[in-house]
Amino acid sequence: MNQGRGYTPPPNLFLLLPENKRIIVGESRRMGVENEAAGLIRGAVLLSLGTLVFIAIFLLSQASQSRSIVDLIILSPAVLMGIGLFLTSRRFICKGRLEDTGILIQGRVVEVRHDIAITANGRKTAVRLRYEFVSPENQPITNEEAQLRDDLAVNDLPEPGTPIIVMYANNTCYRVL
Repeated sequence: MNQGRGYTPPPNLFLLLPENKRIIVGESRRMGVENEAAGLIRGAVLLSLGTLVFIAIFLLSQASQSRSIVDLIILSPAVLMGIGLFLTSRRFICKGRLEDTGILIQGRVVEVRHDIAITANGRKTAVRLRYEFVSPENQPITNEEAQLRDDLAVNDLPEPGTPIIVMYANNTCYRVL
């Protein structure tokens, strides 16, 4: 796919996050981060919850006689903390890799759903996009991503087969633009 300045995207190209158009036309390599906050909050909540539970159980264990059960209970929030830290750092690493070395690959919409999401700011419209593309290693990849998009009505959703663009670093690190 032709990337960079001078590339004209297809007229019916669907962008899950419209601000990413600047990547497609070569004006920037920085991805939009509207959904990034949700991922970071999720990771931080898991990390915080695990930490609080860990501290509470550790304090209770100091008064307990049954060390083996308490040790097992202490291990579970530690695992929760580790998962939160892993998920948060993985998102940052992948985003950096995409912005540094990612390439643009054309794919297509498989299915789109229009959902209502309840957020801290009230009811929002969420678009859930199932898409597919072929990696540079000639491996077909199908994935699903969601984005809050209050600007899209049900009638404005793309049809199956509509072109999309994926920023791709490897078979585990890619995002639809």
